[in-house]
Amino acid sequence: MISRLFGRVLERKTQGVILGVNGIGYEVLVPAGVLNFLSAQEGEQLELVIYEYLQIDGSRATSYLIGFRSELERDFFQQFITVASIGPRLAVRALGLPVARIAQAIEEGDLRVLQGLPGIGARKAKEIVAKLQGKAGRFCLIRDEAPVEPRAEDIQAEAVELLMQVGHTRAEAKEMVERALAGGERPETVEELLNLSYKKRAQSP
Repeated sequence: MISRLFGRVLERKTQGVILGVNGIGYEVLVPAGVLNFLSAQEGEQLELVIYEYLQIDGSRATSYLIGFRSELERDFFQQFITVASIGPRLAVRALGLPVARIAQAIEEGDLRVLQGLPGIGARKAKEIVAKLQGKAGRFCLIRDEAPVEPRAEDIQAEAVELLMQVGHTRAEAKEMVERALAGGERPETVEELLNLSYKKRAQSP
C-alpha cells in the first residue's frame, strides 16, 4: 500500500498531477482545495501523502491514488468519506475549498457553504453535518501555507494559541501540547504537533 510519494512533477492536470518516481509515472488525483496550494510546477520535486483505494466494477478493479499535503488533510478526507452517501471519487471532486474552510463550515453547521461544494446538494450537506459536526475541529487549524523552519518553542506557543481559538482553555491547550511531547516525539511543524496532540488526547483514558 502506497502512503507517500516523492518525485518530480511530470505534468500538472486540472484534477491532480503525474508524479515521476524511480522511472514510473504515478497519476495522483488531488482535490482542488489542496491542488491550489501546491507550488511545485512541472519539473520540480513534490512530496504527497497518499490515500489509495481500489474501485471494483464487476470483474474489473481500478486502483486510485489521492494526494494531500499532509497527514492531517488525509485524515480529514478519511473522515469525510465516512458519510454514507460520499465515496472517494465524489469526495475528491467535492473538496473544492481549503480543508480548513470546509471543516469550519461543518463545525458551524454552515449548510450554505457545504451545499455549494461540487456534487454536494442540500441533502448531502445535512448528512455531512449530522455525521461530522463536533469531530472536525482539529482540521480547522490546517493552514494554507507551511511555516518556514520555526523553532520548537515557536511551534509549541503557536499550537497553544490555535487550540485556544477552537475552544480550549489555555490550561487545556498547554496540557495537550505537553502530553503530545511527553513521549519524546519532536514534531517539526505546528500542524504535526496539533495532530499529535489530538491523537494523544484520544488515547487518554
